[in-house]
Amino acid sequence: MTFAVGYRSVLGKLPVADQGVLLKALNDPTSGLATFLCRDVRDRSLRTLAGAYTGMPTAVAKTISKDLADYASTGWRHEHETGPAETASDKRKLLFMVLKAGGGATLNWTRIYQIIS
Repeated sequence: MTFAVGYRSVLGKLPVADQGVLLKALNDPTSGLATFLCRDVRDRSLRTLAGAYTGMPTAVAKTISKDLADYASTGWRHEHETGPAETASDKRKLLFMVLKAGGGATLNWTRIYQIIS
């Protein structure tokens, strides 16, 4: 599911009056709602991704940080507009979501550790 399809699906479930309120808040840079939602998606994706790794949280955070940097320098530049292929691994899809929600920015391992702990 693409972001646009998912967005429309969620928006369509809201009453019309609430749709207007949400759209207004998302388009208002002072509301902070868009930033909050993006961070929430990023953090949830990181926590899900962390569940796929074994080891101590510090080691997991360092591995995720490395994988995120590797994906950012290789796959992200090709997929940032279209997203990963349907056949891509769940790990790759989650790495994509972390970068997409974070505006393409990678995170250092200490920040990842704070999020997943």
